[in-house]
Amino acid sequence: MNFHERPVVFSCEMHPLVGIASIPERPSDRGVVIIVGGPQYRAGSHRQFVRLARGLANAGFAALRFDRRGMGDSGGEPASFEFIEADIEAAIVALMASCGALRHVVLLGLCDAASAASLYISRLDERVAGLVLLNPEVRSDQSFARAQVKHYYARRLFSRQLWSNLIAGKTDPIHSGWEAARAVLRGFTRLSSPQGGRHSADAAYHVRMAHALATFDRPVLVVLSGNDLTARTFELHTEEAREWHGLLARPSVTRRDVENADHTFSEHTARVAVERLIIEWLGTH
Repeated sequence: MNFHERPVVFSCEMHPLVGIASIPERPSDRGVVIIVGGPQYRAGSHRQFVRLARGLANAGFAALRFDRRGMGDSGGEPASFEFIEADIEAAIVALMASCGALRHVVLLGLCDAASAASLYISRLDERVAGLVLLNPEVRSDQSFARAQVKHYYARRLFSRQLWSNLIAGKTDPIHSGWEAARAVLRGFTRLSSPQGGRHSADAAYHVRMAHALATFDRPVLVVLSGNDLTARTFELHTEEAREWHGLLARPSVTRRDVENADHTFSEHTARVAVERLIIEWLGTH
């Protein structure tokens, strides 16, 4: 093992945050702050962030995984991913203090934590050298409904299990049909930016994400799972929403897909694949 780990306790707006820093023996000048989303603490689902942080450290990149306010062992009240910029900044300071070799950090997040990382860069923090966005949460009612129809209900229609359940009376055809119809109706609404303008503080979070990324000229890695509704919603939304046009086609953005992976890359092959993608991208950029 070419790294060591130690607990880190740091402050965010007078509340203690707890994390684990994985520090290589010979660290790069770039480290990775792992932002945890949803109702998770610093280990992540199936300890995915434990494994990822150690893989990064073995490859020479210092990493910090931490509990944001109100989660895990950290103090304070929990907040939506849209409002954790102070937590992220505190984690950046803590990682750089834990590893003197660092000059920059990359922010890494899964799902709504990827969205939080994208929102953070609106601060124009010069310490942030890049983003790794895993299955980002970029969702409106319309885009989610379209993804449901295209990638869930269409597949389910041809499922042998569905028809077996219908014949056996285990599935209510009226309820299932109504849910599908509602999704179709929601999906007919054209995606559009909410009123309030480009810099409106109360614009939908996915609009603010797009505007932040539009001003970010540093490398971005987007990794999408092949078997994940959040990833499919991201694809549909970024293809259709006006403010996202052209953003993912920029030279600074790299997209990679992990075929057959679920939302959290839980299978061993998917976990290894995404870890390799991240390390290769860090080494290249």
